[in-house]
Amino acid sequence: MSRLSDSSLAFYRETLAGLPVFFIHPKYVRGDVGDILLRYIIDFFLARGGRYAKVGPFDYKVRFLNGIDSRYTEILGILSKNGFEVTDADQADIVKDLESFEMPIWVKGAHQSLHRENITFGFCEPIFLQKYQKFLMEHFPYWYDPKEAQVDPRLRILAFHSGDVIGFTAYAKEEYWYIWATGVRTDFRWKKIGSVLVFLALEEMKGRGASKMCISDCPLSFYKVVEGKVVRRYICMGKALK
Repeated sequence: MSRLSDSSLAFYRETLAGLPVFFIHPKYVRGDVGDILLRYIIDFFLARGGRYAKVGPFDYKVRFLNGIDSRYTEILGILSKNGFEVTDADQADIVKDLESFEMPIWVKGAHQSLHRENITFGFCEPIFLQKYQKFLMEHFPYWYDPKEAQVDPRLRILAFHSGDVIGFTAYAKEEYWYIWATGVRTDFRWKKIGSVLVFLALEEMKGRGASKMCISDCPLSFYKVVEGKVVRRYICMGKALK
């Protein structure tokens, strides 16, 4: 077995150790390779002061995979057998058909209600770019990108309160349209601002000719509002180290 180094796919910060990738070739998944690999990795973490190991995203900067695909029951079994417990099963990939999409009545109502609270929505036009970047740096630094100025402003929808940016959703198109981030300032959550942002993005996608869209690695507890089809779910696991 190759020696793990500080630059390999294992990460640690103070007492938290992260394993964002855990893969075993199907030919060996039913043997003891997984057990040996985990023991080797845990020894590596313990030698560096690790007290808790996490399988899945370490943080937003170290995020190779979203967790273990829930369909890989043998991998989940190996982790469970070695003392790992489920810590998060909320992440999922969602696909939604947009051909028959219409803005739900409840979203229209939420939009109007928020307007009465002086909360408005609009595209990230150049005049708002500096405020948007400042908002990201302060509240969602892992999504901040200095190249935002080069992005089509209509691929970002912002929520405003008294001129300040308080929320955003960002989407793009590669092979298909997808939403890659949505965030609302902590003190403005639970007002359906995030939901309105997402549905405004769906409306814009459809207006651009999209027949379907995808949201990858999303918290299902929030994005279930789009009523899309869940095509994949991810499991994150953790274990206290001794």
